[in-house]
Amino acid sequence: FFQKKNLRYIDTYANFIHVDFREKKNKLLKIFIKKKILVKGGIAIKGLENFVRLTTGPKNEMNKIIDILKSFF
Repeated sequence: FFQKKNLRYIDTYANFIHVDFREKKNKLLKIFIKKKILVKGGIAIKGLENFVRLTTGPKNEMNKIIDILKSFF
């Protein structure tokens, strides 16, 4: 999804990725909170402030996140 939508992301060897939501970050964080989806805010490194950490999980849970993101990108 992130590649198709041309969203930058930092893949890891752990169970999470960091995704650059650009100017839409704060709006998306509010929606995630409202939908009770736990995410972590930006990375405290210059140039990476708009990245959000998403923990990967079961496919049905990830589909909820993708459905939210589809309305933005």
